[in-house]
Amino acid sequence: MIFMYNNTMNEEYFNIAGFTKYPTNIYNSEPENGYAQGVNECKIPEALVYYGLDSDTQFMKLFNPVWYSVLKSCKLQAVVYSISNYLFDNSLSPLWNKFERNVVDMLPAVIILCGWQRHIENMKKKKFDITQIEFNRQEIRNTLTKGMRVYGKSGMLISGMIWASILLNANLVQLGCLQYEIKKANNQYVCDEISIGDMIVAIHIPAGALFTPDAVEKSITMAKEYFGDKVSFICNSWLLGEQLGTCLKSDSNIFNFRRYFSIIKTEDSESVYNFLFNNADDNPNISDLAEGTSLQKSVKKAMLSGIHFYDAIGILKC
Repeated sequence: MIFMYNNTMNEEYFNIAGFTKYPTNIYNSEPENGYAQGVNECKIPEALVYYGLDSDTQFMKLFNPVWYSVLKSCKLQAVVYSISNYLFDNSLSPLWNKFERNVVDMLPAVIILCGWQRHIENMKKKKFDITQIEFNRQEIRNTLTKGMRVYGKSGMLISGMIWASILLNANLVQLGCLQYEIKKANNQYVCDEISIGDMIVAIHIPAGALFTPDAVEKSITMAKEYFGDKVSFICNSWLLGEQLGTCLKSDSNIFNFRRYFSIIKTEDSESVYNFLFNNADDNPNISDLAEGTSLQKSVKKAMLSGIHFYDAIGILKC
């Protein structure tokens, strides 16, 4: 007999799991064999091996207690099952603002690892070559460990769960120094060239990328060949924000990258803290931000003077 949760029960379960915000249509009916069997069928131990996480002592030390808690709790199993299925069923929907959580632990990692078998299937369907497969495996591993490696957290940020869902749906490839995500346009990207529902390609700049003008030009050329010339390329990033322009040298790699885009919209965001200062805290103290690079020093000085940094959405010039 299949059992469907009512909203009150779902709210209780998600609250227990630390979620303060989640989509109202996330609820799933219980699998016939129950949640415990559903979670066991995900073969999490094999997933850890596939992504090379089983040998990461620090990750496993944080992961195991949460994983054991899931195995003992039907309520946590229900949350893991529901979110995992939702992330796959809504692979092209905007998810960034739909989830919030008041704790940082490894439950998002459990949810993502439940999808590893579908990740393999999706990469096969899209005929990824060995280069893209290895990139995806490495990027999942980086995403699941970023909270502890980069931000010094004892778990995985909820934003990492959303980013990993893009990978598990095989919607991200790396071509040269840049990454490219195929997605459907929503209101956020509407302009003269883009309508709601159009397939677009979002450009992402990975941390530590070789970002020279030649490398960027080569990557964009590869992307146009890979995706064809009938799709619009966009970039939503703090790198394109108007305020950042005042902190850049005219011969810098970021300054060169910005030249490729026509700005269509500006958005309020805290991403400059995450990506420039490697700080994932809410409302961080500006005085405490790092000053290890000239750009960090320049942006921090501007922030202390009252300047707020925004993201911008740009469309790739022809």
